[in-house]
Amino acid sequence: MSAITQLLPRGDGSELAPAQLEELYPVPERPWLRMNFTSSVDGAVTVDGVSAPLSGDADKTVFKHLRDSCDAVLIGAQTVRREGCRPPLPNSVRQAMRRSRGLAPAPRLVIVSGSLHLEPEAVGAADPRVLEVARPIVFTTESSDPTRRARLTPYAEVVCLGADTVDLVAAVAWLHRHGLRQLLCEGGPHLFGRLAALGLVDELCLTVSPLLALNDAMRVIAGQPGTPEHPPLQLRLAHVLHSAGVLLTRYLVAE
Repeated sequence: MSAITQLLPRGDGSELAPAQLEELYPVPERPWLRMNFTSSVDGAVTVDGVSAPLSGDADKTVFKHLRDSCDAVLIGAQTVRREGCRPPLPNSVRQAMRRSRGLAPAPRLVIVSGSLHLEPEAVGAADPRVLEVARPIVFTTESSDPTRRARLTPYAEVVCLGADTVDLVAAVAWLHRHGLRQLLCEGGPHLFGRLAALGLVDELCLTVSPLLALNDAMRVIAGQPGTPEHPPLQLRLAHVLHSAGVLLTRYLVAE
């Protein structure tokens, strides 16, 4: 794997050790919602419908660290269907690392799905370890199909919040009440847009791949037109890392 070096706010070109990399992505003591996205230079978040072509070794290293530092991984149902996401199950070494940080052995997968167009396999029905280590959570609406809820209930904790749209403010509050304070959201763009518009986002980790996608894929955020109610959100650059042409940036939402 190519070395990861720090460009900003200070960098001497030397390779970052794992401990140094962890220090650059600290876990605040207060409840925190961190977004993690990868995009091309021209802003696309997918190539041929998926994000994999935009990722690389450095991005995957940060991806694993962020997952190993959170209580729950929050994902929209459309992203689950498109990317084939499954509940995160760290290996024994990473589980031990999480325990040393005061975390559960594995983060809980949290899926936001208003319609519940989800197969049981999406919440780990095929792997009994999921129920043993970290039972997934599905947030849906009160108007969702009861039959679909019943299909998922044996494999996930299904929570109805909101009449026709999932109430994300209530969802985040529910997670906090249940001890899931450090949240990592991996998309998609519409979920990011709603979370940002509601003022629920604290941080954005954005990897910029040295690629021109030359397509009309969505940007990292979608579905929230700029209005007086949703003005541009000011960010503060925390750092820029570099590895083989890939830029790994971290932004904090300005207070």
